[in-house]
Amino acid sequence: MIDIQEVCERKRPGYQPPQFNLQFLLWLLGLSAIWAASFRIFDWGSLIVLAVIELTYLFGCSRTKKSVIAVVPAMYLPYGWLLTSTYPWNNYRWDWLGHWLQLPGLVAIFPFGNQSAETWLSGLLSSGFFLLAVTLGRINPMWRIVSALTVLVLSILLSVAAYGMFSM
Repeated sequence: MIDIQEVCERKRPGYQPPQFNLQFLLWLLGLSAIWAASFRIFDWGSLIVLAVIELTYLFGCSRTKKSVIAVVPAMYLPYGWLLTSTYPWNNYRWDWLGHWLQLPGLVAIFPFGNQSAETWLSGLLSSGFFLLAVTLGRINPMWRIVSALTVLVLSILLSVAAYGMFSM
């Protein structure tokens, strides 16, 4: 009989495959409920990004989970102006809230102006930014901090650009 733990330990020392126990199933159920409840708020691009974040956290090792916990707030908190601005709560603002998770990619592709591909491309680009930052953050704790700070600075710059587009 092949021992999966032994094979994983030989190929990647320190890697622990996900344990399919009650705790994992409760996390899976909770994150699936969040994803399902997000259908009313987010569009498809943001749902793609949310699924990538949730699956990376669920199936990642402890270093990956720590990196996700560091990168996600740094990537999305600069866009908090969507909740705190004095702009009225109308359809325009709700549309921007629906794009929240894909805003890093949306700002990057906005100059091209292709409306049909905007949702998918911005979702994939935001997912790519996220996965790159998490991968760099997995190297060691110092890289986790550098990755999170770099993402924070870039997100602040992109957030300023997004606020400019929002205010037009």
